[in-house]
Amino acid sequence: MAELCYNTMNWSPYLVAEGAPSLPAQVTAAAAAGFRYFGADEGSIGRYCGTGGSVEELAALILAADMRTFELPTLMLGAQREQNRAGTLRLAKLAKQLKPEFVQLNMDSVV
Repeated sequence: MAELCYNTMNWSPYLVAEGAPSLPAQVTAAAAAGFRYFGADEGSIGRYCGTGGSVEELAALILAADMRTFELPTLMLGAQREQNRAGTLRLAKLAKQLKPEFVQLNMDSVV
């Protein structure tokens, strides 16, 4: 049977400025709906941490809900070497706590 991953991108600050459910509420809802995996995007994690939460707390919530972090759909690499380095280091810190199965890597290029 296929296991499903709940991804927070549809509620991310990247797409939704206001009114998104909190990350803890999304973890709870995803677990109640039968999802076994959780994928929080960087924008949602940033909003959560900016309102008093922490990556460590998010990791604990996911585990307490009997889920695992499947993905971090986050990293965009482009022509700017320093931005790539900063993004990679930031994502490595998230991955250390959340322990995803994989990190989605997006590439931008000049045509």
